[in-house]
Amino acid sequence: MLLNSTLSPHSSTITESSRTEAELNLWQQSLIGCFLSITTIISIFGNVLVCVAILTHRKLKKVSNLFLISLAIADLVVSSLVMPFAIANDLLQYWPFAQGFCNIWISFDILSATASILNLCAISIDRYIHMTNPFGYERWMTNRKCLGFIALIWLLSILISFLPINLGWHKKKIDFSSSISALPSSIEAFTESQKNENNLCFIDLSSTYAVISSSISFFLPCLVMVAIYIKMYNLARRHAESIKKTQAYVVQNGSKSKANENKALFTLGMIMGLFLLCWIPFFTVNIVIAFCEKCVPKTVFTAFSWLGYFNSTMNPIIYSKFNADFRDAFRIILFCERCRDRDPYKMKIRSRTSSNIMAMKKIQSSTGNTQNGVAKIHANGGNVEHHQNEVQTLIVKGDINDNLVNES
Repeated sequence: MLLNSTLSPHSSTITESSRTEAELNLWQQSLIGCFLSITTIISIFGNVLVCVAILTHRKLKKVSNLFLISLAIADLVVSSLVMPFAIANDLLQYWPFAQGFCNIWISFDILSATASILNLCAISIDRYIHMTNPFGYERWMTNRKCLGFIALIWLLSILISFLPINLGWHKKKIDFSSSISALPSSIEAFTESQKNENNLCFIDLSSTYAVISSSISFFLPCLVMVAIYIKMYNLARRHAESIKKTQAYVVQNGSKSKANENKALFTLGMIMGLFLLCWIPFFTVNIVIAFCEKCVPKTVFTAFSWLGYFNSTMNPIIYSKFNADFRDAFRIILFCERCRDRDPYKMKIRSRTSSNIMAMKKIQSSTGNTQNGVAKIHANGGNVEHHQNEVQTLIVKGDINDNLVNES
């Protein structure tokens, strides 16, 4: 009796501490789950919005933007078919779904990352051709050819992901001698290990598959993409230097297209830079684990995986932040009734109309003065030229104002 009374406070302390720790873990898991779920919803909504904007907004209906739709679809695969199941797998620390779905989930994971990098590589090549040969690009790049390139991208992504994973080519070769020596010493231990393995979903890559797949689906396209972007940056810088040497009139009339190219180049650079920042840690660790599984903690691998998933959420934010056309399209789609009158196309027409009305009124006023005082005009012949110069100045100002509206 004394013994029981002595031990009971200690046991109750252990119970309370374990209960407190369990409650803290539950709160942490709940907060992490809410954050990841909100990120997933934002990613789905944002990428659907990108597709709708390109398909419905007049200024975004370009052949080159079909690659952006393909990139948004790849991000949708991540946010709808990968991230929700990753949340459950990482928080519960076991696979609560059918074991046969595990390989399909892993295949979609590899598919989306491969399709994203290949789409970005295609976008950089497309922009480079457009900058170096704009007239030839308009004739050569058609909707059919663009869709053909996109189909090739997705076919290659499927071959890299679904085919090897579901045929078992990615697995490590079994060393039977070491396997026999490492067998469990009892039937119970063997049964428990099989039970734990069946409740987990993870990819066990061989070193050969890890190096080949990572090189084809990430590192080689990254090298091509970065090299092309450096060329485009140097080309844009040379254009900027040549523009500075031209006359003011040429700058006013030719700066719009160059400014649009520079904006597109800057936006592409942001997308590429963020993609590399999010995915380089994962693919580097992925190869390291294939050669040394114990060298990378599981929490680090999980964190780098989610860093790559977050990239799918950031692309729509980049579009809305650095591209005025996407920003206007998002505003019109989300707030249709309130922003319909703020359509930039309608604002442009109104500005052009008001400028033309002002110019016509000035012309009519000048014509009336000319008819009422022919003799006065002969006496002061410079007045007609003065009025004509005024009218031309107003027209030029109207065109410049129109260009400013387009730029904004």
